[in-house]
Amino acid sequence: MKCLSCGADNAADAKFCKSCGQPLESDAPRDTAILEPVDAYDTDPAYSFDEVEEKKPAGKKKGVIIAASVFAVIVLLVLSVFIYRTSRRISLEKSAAAAIEDENYDKAREQYDKLYDMTGRDVYKERAKDAKTMAKDQELLDEAKDALESDSFKEALRIYTAIEEHDNDLSDKAKEGAKDVVSSAADEIWARMDADDFDGAMDMVNELIAVAPNNDRLADLKKKVKQGAKNLSEEKIRAATAESEAAKAAESAKKSAKRASEASRILYTYQYVTAAEANVRTGPGKNYPVAYTLSRGAEVYVIDTQSDSVRTWCNIGDGWISYRTLNGEF
Repeated sequence: MKCLSCGADNAADAKFCKSCGQPLESDAPRDTAILEPVDAYDTDPAYSFDEVEEKKPAGKKKGVIIAASVFAVIVLLVLSVFIYRTSRRISLEKSAAAAIEDENYDKAREQYDKLYDMTGRDVYKERAKDAKTMAKDQELLDEAKDALESDSFKEALRIYTAIEEHDNDLSDKAKEGAKDVVSSAADEIWARMDADDFDGAMDMVNELIAVAPNNDRLADLKKKVKQGAKNLSEEKIRAATAESEAAKAAESAKKSAKRASEASRILYTYQYVTAAEANVRTGPGKNYPVAYTLSRGAEVYVIDTQSDSVRTWCNIGDGWISYRTLNGEF
């Protein structure tokens, strides 16, 4: 309440003014009527709740703006780093692929090493390893070519076969190189077979098969060498048999001629037994029985002759006696 003396404000239940000390009892009659509640919106729409804005503290709003700005900067930095790394990775991948295409495997390995260092992904580590292997295989291809040109078929095939097993972009070149080696070696193998050097041909085939055991063409060549050696062996056997038979025939002819000469020479002549005892048989052959025997020095007269495959038989009138018992052989 207000003090009526000095106008100072005091508490509603105060008895004296806190400013001047005068009693605050008022003689004015008090209005004891009950007041009805009043809606402020109905009395003054300017104070409507919906139109009243709550004012926030200026310091708090400024902090929110700073935090949002910092967050935006961080997001921008992260996005920039991501875009740079992605662009760098794509660039390195394209460079590595181009190096592989140009067969510059050392450069490809360097690019894949950088990709592995940047990303830590094992796939790039494996690609770098493959590029290193292909760089070495490229050198080996040149070595194999030199070996082939110097007719070192075994060494050339060994190198090409080793490259094939790596199963990389150079495997096809290695396969073609291996075919060239086998073709060149086949020419040499056939030349040896034409010269009847089947042992040398077989040695050469076995050396190559030891390096490339799954090569079908070498396996086929080996079969041909075996068959050729077999044919040569059979031919040699036939030739040797024919030669032996010819020799026997010649010897037989020689003996026949000798016996014919003997028969002609001793026919109608006197001959003398030179063996200790000579059998006189009933016919011209050892399968005829013995009629009697003659002792050394006995004289006989040859009235006919006949020859078999071994000896000449002489007809002495009452029997047949071998000329071998008359010419000093026994």
